[in-house]
Amino acid sequence: PFIFLTAKADKVDLRQGMELGADDYLTKPFTKAELLGAIAARLKNKAAVEQHSDKRLESLRRSITDALPQELLNPLNEILGFAGMLVENYGSVKPPEILATAQNINTSAGRLHRIIENFMMYAQIELLAADPEEVKALRNSYKFNRSEIIVEVSSRKAKQHHREADLIVEVANINIRIAEQDLKKIVEEIIDNAFKFSEVGTPVYVQSNTEKDIFSLYITNYGHQMTREQIASIGACIQFERKFYEQQGLGLGLIIAKRLTELYGGTLTIQSGLNSRTTVGVTLPGGGNAPYPLWVF
Repeated sequence: PFIFLTAKADKVDLRQGMELGADDYLTKPFTKAELLGAIAARLKNKAAVEQHSDKRLESLRRSITDALPQELLNPLNEILGFAGMLVENYGSVKPPEILATAQNINTSAGRLHRIIENFMMYAQIELLAADPEEVKALRNSYKFNRSEIIVEVSSRKAKQHHREADLIVEVANINIRIAEQDLKKIVEEIIDNAFKFSEVGTPVYVQSNTEKDIFSLYITNYGHQMTREQIASIGACIQFERKFYEQQGLGLGLIIAKRLTELYGGTLTIQSGLNSRTTVGVTLPGGGNAPYPLWVF
């Protein structure tokens, strides 16, 4: 911790010192008790931050240790099982059976790929978020991307879940300061959860608005509710009530969307419970309306 000891007592000097990264600011004259008190307070805060970080790291280790091996083995065992069946019965397997087996292998391989990809992405995000200079560089390095990307991703996910008729989109076309691949990832994970945890025939809304160059996106589904405790406990490798809701994956999707949003200076919030409705809201820096109409379908 760094404490300024200085005769510069003006408010502007104090602000400058704090903005330069000081943890505290003592102006002369000061007493021995004030100095020792400030030192003790800063060391106590530092210890608390380190303890919190250690607890988060231990929780992450425990979650990974408990979840990752099984999550990797499930799709891998399916791939080995289907491939082994083809090898053992290669002389008698008919073309339609070969096609069905190959499709099962492809599906399992896709699941395995996504688990590994999300795990690696989460690790990269956490490393990046720990470096303020890297975060600043990230926010300044990308030009604006149009929000029509959200429409494209929503439509693709609805098709994957065979829920095209359930999708309702009302998205303002605005420029958003975020990398295209990161915007896609945020929307993919939230939309995927919206379809995964709601029944066929119930609507999934994708809506947005803009105010003072802030783009707000809301994705709503009517299905499995989250409690306040679950919302407050969102973390890596946590998958709530898994014994009742069997869903593949490490549960990293939502936390990846949240952490990516925060990297770009935005926020991700969740409201759940009213009329079985769950809404995930994302705010991101915008850059004014693009010369394109509102997307509605």
